[in-house]
Amino acid sequence: MAGRLMAAAGARRLLYDLCPLASLVGAAAGSCTDDDFADLVALAGLGPRDLADRVYFGADFAAGDMPDVPVRADRRRALHARVGGYGIVLAARLIREGADTREALRTELYRGSGMADFRALLADHFGHRAELVKPARAVRHLTSLPDLGAGSPRTRATLQRAAAALTRLEHAEHAFAELAVLRAHYSGTVTLEPAEAADLLRITGEYGHAPHALLGLPPDASATETAARARERLTHWAGLTADPGHSGATRRACQVVRRSYEMLVDRLERPDPHRASGPYA
Repeated sequence: MAGRLMAAAGARRLLYDLCPLASLVGAAAGSCTDDDFADLVALAGLGPRDLADRVYFGADFAAGDMPDVPVRADRRRALHARVGGYGIVLAARLIREGADTREALRTELYRGSGMADFRALLADHFGHRAELVKPARAVRHLTSLPDLGAGSPRTRATLQRAAAALTRLEHAEHAFAELAVLRAHYSGTVTLEPAEAADLLRITGEYGHAPHALLGLPPDASATETAARARERLTHWAGLTADPGHSGATRRACQVVRRSYEMLVDRLERPDPHRASGPYA
């Protein structure tokens, strides 16, 4: 369902991604006790269809009289409340497939819940920009304040100094321009070919700030290969910048990406051991 929704026209202009999550299963994976595991092992002894049919009607499974089910009603009720019907059926299948310890089951439940992929997405998409997102939020908050001239003279002077420092930071740091281009890309105001849009995401730190990640190369790429790829992409984006077919937000995006490649080429050709490696490099 998530795949179909993301493939719908215009979906990617509104959403970065959709992550299917079984949150109850993910929570249960972190709190599964030895007693829970023993009960799930006992339930896994039932036939898959038999167990699914019984669990389908949750109230009956949690409280009904089931002499042929080797788990007491109070334990079934507790399992159903904490893991859910889907979680019980999933756990039983995982046990049948070889999750023969509590830790193994917890690991597989967590993976199957989608939480592991979701955490990886958060780390990849937002973690690489964590150093930038906080000051960017401060800049937006500052510019939304109604009046920096209110209050005592000391308060005004303090606020105005802070405003000036943040304004200089916003204009001086290229990373802020990259973040603005990313917002424009996700809002749909930047129109690029799919390959160029993917290039934009890479060079602005979507997959990390190491040179190979910025260029879509394997981690063991040689310095020569890395530098050559950077120069090639710079030439490509310089051509896009000069293309009269691009205007407005798209033209601005091309200019920002070109500058990103210029900075990367400089970083590769004149390495500085004291240069920062984060988004402000």
